Amino acid sequence: PLQDTIRHTINVVSVSLISQAKVIKKYSPYREIKSIRKLTFGSNSQISISLPFPFIYNGIKYDSLRINTNGWIEFGVGSKGPEYNLSTWRQIVQNYTKNQILATKERPNKVLAPWWDNLTPDFSDKSSNVSYLTEGIAPNRVFVIQWNKMNAYADNHSFNTTRLSFQVRLYESSNIIEFHYAPIITGTYIGDGASCGFKDHIGGDYHCYDIIGGGLLSTDFSTTLNPLNDWPGPDSCYVISTRTSTYQHDLYAPEKPILKQNYPNPFNLKTTITYDLPISKMSKVVLKIYNILGEEVKTLVNKNQTDGYKNVVWDGKNNHGTLVSSGLYIYVLKVDDANLCKKMVLIK
Repeated sequence: PLQDTIRHTINVVSVSLISQAKVIKKYSPYREIKSIRKLTFGSNSQISISLPFPFIYNGIKYDSLRINTNGWIEFGVGSKGPEYNLSTWRQIVQNYTKNQILATKERPNKVLAPWWDNLTPDFSDKSSNVSYLTEGIAPNRVFVIQWNKMNAYADNHSFNTTRLSFQVRLYESSNIIEFHYAPIITGTYIGDGASCGFKDHIGGDYHCYDIIGGGLLSTDFSTTLNPLNDWPGPDSCYVISTRTSTYQHDLYAPEKPILKQNYPNPFNLKTTITYDLPISKMSKVVLKIYNILGEEVKTLVNKNQTDGYKNVVWDGKNNHGTLVSSGLYIYVLKVDDANLCKKMVLIK
């Protein structure tokens, strides 16, 4: 009965295997690989290959990959089908619509998705392709998968002139994963949005990590990322360490706070502000936006935060929820006693 206060329904979610994952963003000049190992895809837009070295992802050792033109890869071991193996084509097809969204427990799982969208090569450009390459020598090899000059959305390819280039890099000894992003070739985009993140072999609630949203997710997930507004930024890199990666946090966290230029800038309606906080320290962080008269427009952050990379999206609205006018704005980051500021331009 509704009045019964001693009974309640509890939904139990299995332990998240990526709860210990860490993601740090850093500057890294994009290095396009010139590989002869260009992949030829059939009608299902994916192909399976063997890894040049075993890679441990989230505690499980894998020896093969499925590479998809839609901007994701899946780990596997042994034959196809079972839990830790590559998905069969039938397992993917029967849930194809759902699998356009990363936050699902359906196949494919064990997935890395630097930019999951309905991508396709630009067949009019010979340099537009998906390829791979192994760099270095054992035991310090790096396996690189590259999507180069991909059409941002396949279904409306004749109306889309935006081209995207990005990579996944897998490091042999450390089991570190990196997502690298090139400057985008800006044009038109008519699509339904992308995802950016990764998930373990279980998938679903609390088993997926939303990189743009920042952290483990349940049902709230960024599936409408627009490359013109939400691209991680040229020459940027996400460094991902799961629970079995050897990760040196002090390589990426700075000794003092760093405020970076918003992206895009100038912007229309939405822009992302990023900053890095000092290593191994809890800081009082305040991030505010002011107009050129010095009047406060919006408070984006006002709380204690731990070290590392942070990002905040401003939607062009003030503290009252009203869209502000076009013009020059200043964003100010206060971290303990430090004050940093930069300028940005809103154009409607």
